[in-house]
Amino acid sequence: MKRNRLLKLMDCCRPGHDDLGQPEMVALAEAIDRDPAVHEEWEALQAWDRQLSEAITADVSVPPGLAGRLLDGLRQSAEREQRPSETARGCSPADNAEEGAARADSPTVAIRPRQHWRWWWPAAAGAALVAAAVLVAVVLRFGNWSDSLTGIQVAESARDWLHALATQEDGWLQQQPPTDLYPLDTTLRFPAVRWQRFRALDDTQAVAYVAELPPDRALAYLLVIRTTQGRQLPPVPPPVPDATTGNLCIGVWKNADCLYVLMVPGDRVQYGRLLRSGAFA
Repeated sequence: MKRNRLLKLMDCCRPGHDDLGQPEMVALAEAIDRDPAVHEEWEALQAWDRQLSEAITADVSVPPGLAGRLLDGLRQSAEREQRPSETARGCSPADNAEEGAARADSPTVAIRPRQHWRWWWPAAAGAALVAAAVLVAVVLRFGNWSDSLTGIQVAESARDWLHALATQEDGWLQQQPPTDLYPLDTTLRFPAVRWQRFRALDDTQAVAYVAELPPDRALAYLLVIRTTQGRQLPPVPPPVPDATTGNLCIGVWKNADCLYVLMVPGDRVQYGRLLRSGAFA
């Protein structure tokens, strides 16, 4: 039997199945038993198929909660689109019944025989790459790995955090602050006198420090938040505040795992007095 014919028969055999026992595989089985070279090629092709099968069918873990976020997104998309029903598109139940009857009367379509993996594995690999790209896009869109925070965005949220903190006068503490995990930035002149826990971004134990500024003992706030977001923010306090509205200057930066928000009442001069000049060398 010619080699091309033997290779086609080998392609029809699945790893882990007794396909060689089928009547149409008698010639291949005899060639494998008789010719050591054919036997060696058979073993190599079977080993390749097993590796490919394991790679395609391997389970891949997905981020927790991804299924729920995908379903929510699909439901919202369906509600926005409000796709018309089959009847609204001009397809009545009677038409559906007639179409079903016509399909029932049509000749049976023969099912194509199973194609061997080696012939379609490039398409399967391409589909897997597309699926992986979609998964990455969904994770970046809906997961906590989105890192698009800007100083202006944080400044807008910081006003709400400050308002909530200002209404909790009895929540401020003077005991030893948690500076091991929520340190004061050494690029600041910030004489903290009190501190308090609060919730911000993905940190439920964020810390707000308050300082009294001379000469009128005006209060300034430094918010320290541990988060993976904000990696695009500057590593030191910005010399020009990110926001200056409402007689409040707000500067935002990210140092290591801590996101800092400095909130100083007054103008940019008062804000600049809290910055050490050596921080921008």
